[in-house]
Amino acid sequence: MPKSKPPKLCKDGKKAFVLIGGKKHYFGLWGSTEVKAEYARFQLEWWKNYRNPIKAPLITLEQNGDTTIGNLAAFYLTHAERTMAMKDFLNCKTAIVDFVLELYSDDSSADSFTPKCLKLVRTAMVQSRRFCRGVINSYVKRIVAMFRWGVEEDIVAGSTWHALRSHVAI
Repeated sequence: MPKSKPPKLCKDGKKAFVLIGGKKHYFGLWGSTEVKAEYARFQLEWWKNYRNPIKAPLITLEQNGDTTIGNLAAFYLTHAERTMAMKDFLNCKTAIVDFVLELYSDDSSADSFTPKCLKLVRTAMVQSRRFCRGVINSYVKRIVAMFRWGVEEDIVAGSTWHALRSHVAI
């Protein structure tokens, strides 16, 4: 039985998190029933294996071989909301919802998203005149990160992310 107690649930703006090894692990919106259930599960995991209490996300992804851009975006934004700081999540949401989902229908295959598609999304950002070049570049990187996450979760082909990554200067 470990000698230490589980980390305390803390508040960061509107987000609930625990601090482990100097890194914040977010659970969702402070005070929600989701957070209470997640923290209870976290505590159980802490006592079972206090060295690695953070489990995989609760999201269950359907691995039917053809994930749509809409599904990928929904899964990724759910993951991002749980793991990112609020400002980063909102920037990510803006890039994906306002541009990717506006240009590409929800039923388009995620594997059909090519560097030319990414270039079209970037052009739409420039033409919107809402952002400076640095913000546009960071938004493009966030979109590529969504596809990287999809590869990690085995719902997007690695070749898709590799093609997008080679198009963006990282």
